Amino acid sequence: MTTNQVPGQTHDDASIDALARRAGADVRQPAPDGIVTGIRRARRRQQTTRGVIGVTGALVTIAALALATRPSQSTTQIIDPAAPPSSAHRIRS
Repeated sequence: MTTNQVPGQTHDDASIDALARRAGADVRQPAPDGIVTGIRRARRRQQTTRGVIGVTGALVTIAALALATRPSQSTTQIIDPAAPPSSAHRIRS
């Protein structure tokens, strides 16, 4: 009896290996074609969705920063104090 055997059993390593191979062969089967294709499509769709969301978020952030940092209309007007007032600002009496 070897050190790996349980008392009362006479199995050798080769027979145990053969038994394990037969049991594993019953379990191992190739996946159906439709399942693998569906998983690949779902993964590609997920990657595309993440990419679109990322690009959209970046564009929204850039647009918000551009709007927040642009000068307001009142600071870009140049007023010439020597020019006569426009007709819209004249006071009529």
